[in-house]
Amino acid sequence: MTIVALFGPPAAGKSTLIVEAQKLGIPTCDVECLGTTYAERKKKFFKLLKDNHYSYFLVGVADLRRHDFPPSTIKILLLPQSKEYIRHVHERNDDYPHKKGQHELVHYDHFVKERDLYDLVFDEVVSDLTLLKEILRETNCPPEIFPKG
Repeated sequence: MTIVALFGPPAAGKSTLIVEAQKLGIPTCDVECLGTTYAERKKKFFKLLKDNHYSYFLVGVADLRRHDFPPSTIKILLLPQSKEYIRHVHERNDDYPHKKGQHELVHYDHFVKERDLYDLVFDEVVSDLTLLKEILRETNCPPEIFPKG
């Protein structure tokens, strides 16, 4: 199984890309939806991994950490440019008040410092579908899951 893990600060677009991938029938998991604590989300995620045998699995990691994943996981960092990111945080907080107060800028700075620890970094502003297609192409998503072309 190829696991592709989407990392990034709050409001970077992880959940949005998972929703877009689900619309295309790509096997996904938004870890944020698996529970209210880190321990609960981690436990449920690894049970889900054990119980499913997809050839390709796209994951929005929420607060799971790089070292939580198997070494073969393709780790992707979504890191928009700072001005775009700040604009998006405000929009997201207006649209989803329950996500407000996630210390976005502190997390953003942390990811900026660690960007070299990821297999791929996407930092350009493009449409969600364009970004998703780029991720699928760069991670060699099998054609039976997402046909190229």
